[in-house]
Amino acid sequence: MAVTHGDLVLRPAPSKQREILILATVLGAVFVALAAVYGATAALVTAAAVAAGLALLAAASSRSRIVVTADEIAVVGPLRRRNVSRTRAASVVRTVLIPGRGPIVDTVFVLDGDGQGVLRISGHRYATDDVDRLVEHLGLPVSSPDRPLGMREFAEAYPGTVSRDERQPFRMMLVGAGIGVATIVLLAVLVGVGAL
Repeated sequence: MAVTHGDLVLRPAPSKQREILILATVLGAVFVALAAVYGATAALVTAAAVAAGLALLAAASSRSRIVVTADEIAVVGPLRRRNVSRTRAASVVRTVLIPGRGPIVDTVFVLDGDGQGVLRISGHRYATDDVDRLVEHLGLPVSSPDRPLGMREFAEAYPGTVSRDERQPFRMMLVGAGIGVATIVLLAVLVGVGAL
């Protein structure tokens, strides 16, 4: 995507990036402490994995941005890029979402002519002023609920905007916790049999 003079490019707010890195560092330290129960080797392997993960997070965060050109709207994140043609964008819903866990999030949904969500832009890494600039730059009709909504409530008010998994955050949390526990158990078994 070629960016020209009239295009909008938003980068994450440095203060929000610091918060994410601090949280990741604290969680990494907890994993290292848990691995230390199984010995120095497990702690070292876990510390190396945490350090690599933090380096990747920092590198990926520096590449994150929102770009609005005459032709498309793109959200470049740490792991993937999502984009939609400007011709598909018909309106915007700006809302404050209350996730199952964690802080409330200023979120912009770009809808097509049928009211179906074509792009979701989370403002959790961006300054509120930047999200304001984004909505203004899009130049589309904007609607907003009169209060913060949970995922399920938002999905009922705006059908076609939120995935089934997001409407059931507890299920996704269980899957994430299961993967985390399985990883720790696998590391412990590998250390126990002397593979690490």
